[in-house]
Amino acid sequence: MKKLISIFLLGIFTVASGADALRLEADSKNLRLLYGQTVISPKIEAFIAESGWGNLLRSDKTGYAQISETGKWIHRAESDSGNIILRSESKNGKVYFSAEFDIPPESMAHNICLDIFLNKKFFYESLKEHTGKMPRPLVAKTAIGTLIVTPLSSWTPWVVRDESKSEWRGPDHRTISLLSLSKKEVSEPFHKTVRLSFEFIPTDGSMAAIRTVGLKNFETALRKTGKVSAEFEAAAQWLSTEKPDDAKLDLIEKALIAEARSRRIYRNTAFAGIVIPLPFANEKKNGRFVFSDRITVEAADSNAGTAAAILEDELTRYRGIPAGGTVKIIINSASELPDEGYSIKITPDSIMISGKGMAGAINGVQTLIQLLKKDSSGRIYADSCEIRDWPGSKFRGIQLIPSNRFGTGFFRDAIRRLVSRYKYNMLVFGEDSTGNMEWKSHPKITSQFRMSSNEVKKIIKYAKAHSLKIIPLIQSLGHNTHTLKAYPELADGGDSSSLCLSHPGTRKLLADLYDEAIQLYQPEYVHIGCDESFSVGRNKLCKGRKPADLLAEHLNWCHEYLKKKGCKTIMWHDMLLESGKWSSPANSHKSLITHPALEKLNRDIIIDLWTYKEKDDFPALAHFRKKGFQVLGSGWYTPENYIMLEKAIRKNGGMGTVATTWMFELFGSTDLTSVAGADAAWRCNGNQNPFFSDMLYSAHVHAAMLPPQPSEFAGTATVPVSLEKFINAPLDKELEVLPAGMVDFSNLNFEIAPYGKNRCVAVDSQQRSPAITLSGTARGLVFLHTVNTLNSDKKVGYYEITYADGSTIQIELYNRRNIFGATLPSLSADFDKKLFGGFFPLSKPVWRGCSISGEPLTLQAFEWLNPHPDKMLKCVELICSADPPVRISLIALSTVKNNI
Repeated sequence: MKKLISIFLLGIFTVASGADALRLEADSKNLRLLYGQTVISPKIEAFIAESGWGNLLRSDKTGYAQISETGKWIHRAESDSGNIILRSESKNGKVYFSAEFDIPPESMAHNICLDIFLNKKFFYESLKEHTGKMPRPLVAKTAIGTLIVTPLSSWTPWVVRDESKSEWRGPDHRTISLLSLSKKEVSEPFHKTVRLSFEFIPTDGSMAAIRTVGLKNFETALRKTGKVSAEFEAAAQWLSTEKPDDAKLDLIEKALIAEARSRRIYRNTAFAGIVIPLPFANEKKNGRFVFSDRITVEAADSNAGTAAAILEDELTRYRGIPAGGTVKIIINSASELPDEGYSIKITPDSIMISGKGMAGAINGVQTLIQLLKKDSSGRIYADSCEIRDWPGSKFRGIQLIPSNRFGTGFFRDAIRRLVSRYKYNMLVFGEDSTGNMEWKSHPKITSQFRMSSNEVKKIIKYAKAHSLKIIPLIQSLGHNTHTLKAYPELADGGDSSSLCLSHPGTRKLLADLYDEAIQLYQPEYVHIGCDESFSVGRNKLCKGRKPADLLAEHLNWCHEYLKKKGCKTIMWHDMLLESGKWSSPANSHKSLITHPALEKLNRDIIIDLWTYKEKDDFPALAHFRKKGFQVLGSGWYTPENYIMLEKAIRKNGGMGTVATTWMFELFGSTDLTSVAGADAAWRCNGNQNPFFSDMLYSAHVHAAMLPPQPSEFAGTATVPVSLEKFINAPLDKELEVLPAGMVDFSNLNFEIAPYGKNRCVAVDSQQRSPAITLSGTARGLVFLHTVNTLNSDKKVGYYEITYADGSTIQIELYNRRNIFGATLPSLSADFDKKLFGGFFPLSKPVWRGCSISGEPLTLQAFEWLNPHPDKMLKCVELICSADPPVRISLIALSTVKNNI
């Protein structure tokens, strides 16, 4: 089998010319179909699946490349499960597309699939489901025209289905899933090429209809921001009662843009002293405590020592307030509140924190840090108040995936500034096929992102110092890719990622890993995983054994072994539910019946139910409780999911919750829901935080994971730099709503160019901007900028800073790290947008609005901490080093100076 081929294209290429042509666009991992500038299909995706429809290989795992000047392109994705090759070309107004699937005999793949996502803004009617041959052609009517999908090869047998209600597809997309029901035998190779053509026939006035839909979305978004003007109402009335032509649409668009500009439709992300989790009792008092130039943090007893160290470090590193003054903050660990509870008393003269034990003292400090504000003169202060707070749940967990991708410093920040700050008390550590950490007992189990045992030790020690209990997660059945690369003889069969439950080496391996983890972590709980195990009992050693019996025997053995070591067992739930009968994930199905194992399990095993639907009673929780099991609930994806899940856990007498963060290891982001999960778990009342908003949670995530920000230091102010002499390009059309002049975005001052033709400094690929003049010294620089590529975290350019003495320093720009496009990626699902919508640790969202088509917009600011704050600055230049076609736009620039 060939190595996995990854071909990445920076930026976007098109496969046809002409404003109204049907064409395909591709970025690094995404393919979409457009007519003119209108997205007809946000994504076309092919994948290979096993018999339970679990993905084995998805086409968006690798990228796209143009292979000739004629507009043809090719995409390859390869793995041990099989290969996918996608080809396309545009000709005579149609797009011709082929998907070639090649599956080797040893693959466990049974099915192949092609998904065509449709834009719900235009595709109003539901698609009829078909079984057997695909209709010739498949016709999907829209408000602006008709999409015709014509098969050019035999597809028997196939199912065509409308997946518009799927939770993963999001509210803005319908889906045509073309599902192969080939049921390939494991021992046989399989080759299939699917060929089809796309044609779009617009209706009369379709482009005006497209604009009308977009402007109506824009109108709706504007109304959400507050009271509107009479001029706005007049334009909206005109839009709703007529079918305007282009001239009328121009007038309506102009009126709506004027409204947006005048009201500056952004939401400030400054915290304003909002604490997460929201305290149970917070009584505001008159006055404020102003932090002087120096503060002494004093621990009244030994249990308060860590809390004092956390606060002193935060004040010094992140607020620029040195220690050692005469004004004191007193912290003690004696409190009459429940376990982990705390109280804070802030007066104009003093701050007193009292916590129940070490954990309570830390919780009090973490709340005080969130109360800190900065006034216009640069002083750091906290409003006077009295807070009494305690947790509603004793088990508040979050899961992080080990990885050396970002270093141990990143994990230390995650533990102190996110996990501890938002008052989790359990840390589940592990996953990614068991290969992301070094095993001395089995050094052959490894991956490119493996953490050394010394690194893991440091993280464990650091977490425990912050009063966290550590729960190792060791995959004990499925998701064992790296383990089986080291020990292929332990595979259940073929290219399965599941361990064979009849092989004597399996228990020996797990016993070794358990022993090593127990010695390292000294845990109360061990999470054994066991989710999504799509292969049980296929090995010849299992002949004659039912998968359910094998699973029950295995899980009971894991439990008994860990019990003898003094540990409690936690496992994922999904193999214990029958597919089709539950709203929560259920992976026991007719070709792999495992759910009867539940009846034979030891009732001391703790069932961890992972479920990511937003609103549900989660009846599976009651099911497991009635069977006599303790339960946990694991959420993800939306704050509403956590709120509803926490409510269901309380209703059914569950232990607590575990927030999952599946993007952490891949992108260094815990996403906003990790903070929402903390809020729901602490408050435990099933009600939404009254201050809830995506922006609020997003801002808190950024506060946790960002490096020190010069603008947050005591005694500093952001001073805009005029770009008037250097602007050379218009803003992207969607940013026409951006206000002009002096603005305050999230307590950052910027000067944005006036309305006109050119409003930014832009450089295209391999270009360099003029030198933008700087003066004086600065603690840092703040860049308000965008890039027009959807490519993942690749370097796109850099800023070059020149000091007055002639020395220079470069600030590298990485897409989706410290620079980001204003529009969200056009991905297949709403949850993708939430996860990839800017929640990354090196820049922060400071402005939110919407385009004239009603699409959400985000601008991010990147702060650079000047390593030479005493050196005079001369100029800064912007360089785009990426291949075509990439453009970087600098919209505004500010310096962070000492506020004299």
